[in-house]
Formats: sequence, structure tokens, C-alpha cells
Amino acid sequence: MSRRWYLLMLCLLLVPGLAWSDTDRLDLDERLRALERALEIERVAEGYPSLSIGIVHRGAPVYLKSLGYADQEAGIPASPDTLYRIGSLTKVITASLMVSLRDRGYLSLDDPVSGYLPGIIHLPSDPRGARQITFRHLATHTSGLPRNPDNLPRHDNNPFEGYDRARFYAGVNQTLLISPTGRWYNYSNAGYGLIGIALEQAGGASYETLLRRHLLEPLGMHDTLMNALDVHPQRVAVGYSLRDGRVREREWDMGAMEAAGGLYSTVEDLARFLALHMRAGSHGILPVASGSLTEMQMPQRVLDTWDQAVGIGWHVRPMGPVGDVVWHTGALGGYSSYMGFSPRHDVGVIVLTNRFRSVEHYGNWLLRRSVELYGEPTRVARQPALSPASPAEYRLAISGG
Repeated sequence: MSRRWYLLMLCLLLVPGLAWSDTDRLDLDERLRALERALEIERVAEGYPSLSIGIVHRGAPVYLKSLGYADQEAGIPASPDTLYRIGSLTKVITASLMVSLRDRGYLSLDDPVSGYLPGIIHLPSDPRGARQITFRHLATHTSGLPRNPDNLPRHDNNPFEGYDRARFYAGVNQTLLISPTGRWYNYSNAGYGLIGIALEQAGGASYETLLRRHLLEPLGMHDTLMNALDVHPQRVAVGYSLRDGRVREREWDMGAMEAAGGLYSTVEDLARFLALHMRAGSHGILPVASGSLTEMQMPQRVLDTWDQAVGIGWHVRPMGPVGDVVWHTGALGGYSSYMGFSPRHDVGVIVLTNRFRSVEHYGNWLLRRSVELYGEPTRVARQPALSPASPAEYRLAISGG
């Protein structure tokens, strides 16, 4: 190979947003192998038992890959159909179910949610006369409710254990608002727990039944489950602790707040779900209306720091050449997750792991790299900046280290 040809190929590999011809795409496999090598080096160095990743482009999964082990002691490798706890990614799925039921006439997002809750629940009110809490308030974390009810046990080792509906209802009844309803953003698991219960009253069936009927089955998400250990125990990744990626974590049970973080899923299923949201604005979208998908991704409230906003279920923030990123993370004892996409470039990614340690830096790095690989350069001006070569370098870049 001539030196000139080598330099040309190097430029094609490194310059993000460059238009690709059919010949240029021949090196896509090598680019992906380089991406895998970078992730594998970082996975081992940082002590993550496994990483399962997915890339979605133009509304369809284009790349699924798993690195490492679902069970380290048994030597069982992770695969794209390995089941992980997805934590708060459940909230985006719950929000999607909510707007789907809204589209079918079961509720309005601006209805007071108290009208859909059992009479035993008495939501806190603001003595200053703030309006009643609505579905929209709960879904955008602007209800004024705290992160968790006041009676939730305050310990790290499965704080939700035994937290059934009776205790949840009692906890809500004794909880006070920490800000006026509608005024500030306060991330709240309790709020999404209430959404799940209210959807049951609106839809006339259990949360799990509504989820399967209106969202999961139409999307072919057959491996997104509430009780995966009962259904496919051999496929569930073993969860490991935050401090040591080789110490097993106890399995958490979200109890009455299942709609806030109770689901298991696979990178394959989540790629289908992400593909749905990336088709917002297209014609003939089911099972969530195209306009509703767009509504979920639109900023509803700017956060105090003014560097990001909250949509319905999603969060939104700018990320340089990638444009606005629609995203969410999840973390639950033994597991962490990331899901996000760039509407500007029509590229999205999923990252799942079986360790209770954030993978957000992997998700952000992978999204930048995926935009370089698959992004649509005609939609924005070409950007000269390159992404850091590895997730570790990306983490240092954003932290200022």
C-alpha cells in the first residue's frame, strides 16, 4: 500500500461526519473491531464483568455486541440476549406506556393523578396553593415529591426489600413536598411508582399486563420482563458490586415501585425500543404515535444548571458535534445501563453491564464514535474536533482531568 493511500485511509477513519461512498464503507467492519478493542481494554482495566452494547441507525439496530462474562465464576460469556436489570431505563418505558394510553383516551397528561389512585393514597399538597400533581408533573420530575418516600429504609443493600404497596401508600401519605408542584426539577422514583399505579387504574389491568399488551408485544420485546429470574434464570447476568467487580451483589426487588426501575431486558430488546423513539416524526408509527414520541423528546423543563432539560421520561442535553442528545441512565444493585440517541444524526446506542457502577461515560463515548461511523453529515456542518480515542480519555476530557 502506498504512503499516500495509507494517509487517505487514515483520514477516512478519523474525520467524523465525512461522507461515505460504497468503497469507503468496506472498512466499517475494521472500524467496529477497533471500537470493540478499545471497549475491551477499558472493560478489563476498570473491572466491569461484561459490557453489552447496541448501535441503532435510521430506526433499525445495526450492531449488537457483548464483551466479557455474564457469570465470571462459571465462565459464562455475555451475549446480546443476556438479561440485565435496567434500573431507571424502566422510567422511559413507563413514560412510553403512559403516552400510549393517553393516545388511546385513557387519560390526559394534565389530569390530576389523584383521580387515578386508590382512595387510601393522599398526595401531599402545598399550603401555598400550588396546583394538583398531574401525570405530566410526575413524568417530568416536577411534582415536588422527593426522590423516595420518607419511610423507605436508608441503606444500600436492597433498600426496596419488602417495600410492598401498603408501605408505599403509607410512605406517600407521610411524605411532604420538597418544592412547590411545577416549580423545580427533583428526580423522583416515588413519582414513577405512582405513575405505574395510576396507569393500572386508568387501563383496568396490572402495570405488567398493560406494558406487555400496549408496548412490549407490539414491538417484539419478548425479553423485557418484570420477573426474569422466574422465567429465564439461566440467562440473567450475575450482578456485581460497585466497589469490586468480582463480589456478587444481592438481587434487588423494587417492590411497589416497579414502574420506576423494576424491569429486566436485553440489548436486543432495548435496540427495538430505541429504534421506535428514533422514528419520531415519521408516518405510520406504532404502538406509540409519532407525535407523542416527539413530545416525549421535547424539553419540558430546563434544569437549574441550564446545561440540560427534562422531557417526558427522557433527559435532553447538548453534546457538541453530536447535537442534542436524548438519553437516560439506570443503576440498580449489581447493574448499570445507558440509552441515548442523537436526533440530528439519527444514531443511538445502548450500554448494559452487570456491575453497580455507572456506564454513562461508555455511553457518551460510544455515541460520539457511532455518529462518526454512521451519522448523516448532510444534516450539520462538518466538525473538525475528534472524539477521544478511548472511554477513559473521554471521561478525563469531560471531568477536566
